[in-house]
Amino acid sequence: MRKKYVLFFILLPFGLAFAQKEISISGIVIDAKTQNPLENVVVSIQNSAVTQLTGANGKFVLYSSLKGEQLLLVHSQGYKDLLMKINIYANLTLGILQLEDTFTDEVQGTLITLLESDLSDDNSSSEMTSGLLQSAKDAFFQASAFSWGQARFKVRGLDSENGTMMLNGMPMNKIFDGRPQWGNWGGLNDVLRNQEFSIGGAASLYSFGGILGTQQIYTRASLYRKGERLSFSGSNTTYNWRAIGTYASGMNSSGWAYVVSGGKRIGNEGYFEGTNFDGESFFLSIEKNVNKRHSINFTGFYTPNSRGKNSANTAEVTQLTNGKYNSYWGWQNGKKRNARVKNIEEPLLMLNHYFKINEKANLNSGMMYQFGKTGNSNIDYQNTPSPDPVYYRKLPSYFSSMYAADKGGFSGDFTPDH
Repeated sequence: MRKKYVLFFILLPFGLAFAQKEISISGIVIDAKTQNPLENVVVSIQNSAVTQLTGANGKFVLYSSLKGEQLLLVHSQGYKDLLMKINIYANLTLGILQLEDTFTDEVQGTLITLLESDLSDDNSSSEMTSGLLQSAKDAFFQASAFSWGQARFKVRGLDSENGTMMLNGMPMNKIFDGRPQWGNWGGLNDVLRNQEFSIGGAASLYSFGGILGTQQIYTRASLYRKGERLSFSGSNTTYNWRAIGTYASGMNSSGWAYVVSGGKRIGNEGYFEGTNFDGESFFLSIEKNVNKRHSINFTGFYTPNSRGKNSANTAEVTQLTNGKYNSYWGWQNGKKRNARVKNIEEPLLMLNHYFKINEKANLNSGMMYQFGKTGNSNIDYQNTPSPDPVYYRKLPSYFSSMYAADKGGFSGDFTPDH
């Protein structure tokens, strides 16, 4: 009899341990931008051996005997870790868990960072190069963009029409020259941070793109983190002062989300002599989540800006003057004026429909309307010598080139302008 009692007390703890009922914790992990399910994501309860990988549909189910307040960790390479508190008392369904990629942190709003200072000529062959350079993770591309900018470096010697610039899946390359007009969205730093890039011939999820790569920007209101942001900064490049205010509501219980942003940039004179700048930026994005499968988003922005250009100087001109010399400006009635001013006023309206067909297929459709004007000013002259001080026939090298160095005589015909 005494042996039976001893055996009973030995087996009692095991009986209690097996009597504990396991609780299920389930959910679906998706990409915050693409809304696609993520496979092989590690989901675990901190300080325990409870862990599981998500399936092809992004779903996971954890079984645990732990109770009370626990920490759930969702981890996947290339995404920010999601750590959340959960209270385990009964079977728990967490719903949809969204993971944000870490690529945005590595690329700090690159669309505008250099493009405002590199807007040399919006229709030049080098347009867009700087944006893709600065967007790349490659150390050489980033150093090239920062040190030389779009006017001094081309990726693989290619012009910008060889790349594709997209906004919510809509191509933004102009029809008449194949290049995007960066000035259309200048000053919208805060609301154009959601971007994806494919450099060179890398695959893109949204377009076949070009040999220079594809750049995709999202303005879907539900993708913006809820909150407000105010920023004020100074610069000695294109403008002197910049102020931006942005507010994102996040998705509410009624299925509505909106984002508004406004900014002002101004400069009496930039880095180069006689380069003035004046620009405003207005942005609005509204999304209505109709149901779990359908969502409609409206995006509109207007960024009028005016800037004085700077001349492209040769080494000879720089040696005769200085690195900040600009031949495009002068005094008129006591006022400093730039002869070549770029004006851009092209508002853009876009409507997108997002349709989740099933767990593996999505259909994104949209329509866009853009109107407005782009203008360039210049001094008109006909049948007279160019008034530009750095015109090649006014430089010492032009006259020295007319004489043969070996003979010291006249080496060619001299036909002056009339």
